[in-house]
Amino acid sequence: MKKDSIKKTQTAYKSISRAADILSCLSDGKNSVTEIAEECELSKSTASRLLAALEKSNLAIRDPVHRKYFLGYLLNRLVANPKTTHHNLITLSIGEMSNLSKICGETVVLDILVGLRNIRLHMIPSIYNIRVYDDNYDSSSLNIQGAAIKTLLSQLGRTELALMVNYIKLENTDKNPVLEKKKILSQLDQIKEQGYAISRGEIIAGAVAISAAIQGYHLPAALTVLGVESRLEPKIGELLPVMVNSAKRISVNLKK
Repeated sequence: MKKDSIKKTQTAYKSISRAADILSCLSDGKNSVTEIAEECELSKSTASRLLAALEKSNLAIRDPVHRKYFLGYLLNRLVANPKTTHHNLITLSIGEMSNLSKICGETVVLDILVGLRNIRLHMIPSIYNIRVYDDNYDSSSLNIQGAAIKTLLSQLGRTELALMVNYIKLENTDKNPVLEKKKILSQLDQIKEQGYAISRGEIIAGAVAISAAIQGYHLPAALTVLGVESRLEPKIGELLPVMVNSAKRISVNLKK
């Protein structure tokens, strides 16, 4: 009995150690079963089994679109906040966000896309009493409205994006969904090429959003300025190149 007890304890320790290695892989941006199996020196079947256990425990989540795994909701809750996982991105972005806030005075936000969820990592509120607050994030269904989500989606690969649009929530159900999704893909291609998106009144009437893509992170990321149209619209010509350059500097620093 004693030997059996020792063996069970050793097996438990081994499983915990392997699970910890897998969570470490996920935090480093290694999200596929193949990558995790290679990094942790496990067979694919063992990696899949452990990932399934982590998913069941809410320590990992599986993206149904491109079948990749990410750190789960429970783990985020245990560390208080998903900001901990993305501390490096936030640190590299805060200076640029503060500069944008000083230039325009409007709300500046930093978002990432995790699976189907738009997650807000950091926000600097507008200095004005009347400000724009965009709550179109951290949702289980994708709403294609708004510059931020469009900029995030535009960073996905063509295959991933083609799958992702199947989960996009279409506002007008009377329109042909196939044609609408083709239109969305075309728009996202243009945003990908130019590196930014501008939206007007799509989520909140009388509001403008400008979003610039941050490249080089293991998840789609974007800087966005949200403001009242009467204040922000006249500043777009001056603000847009500043935002694009800010996003580029963050992208360069991520590679260092």
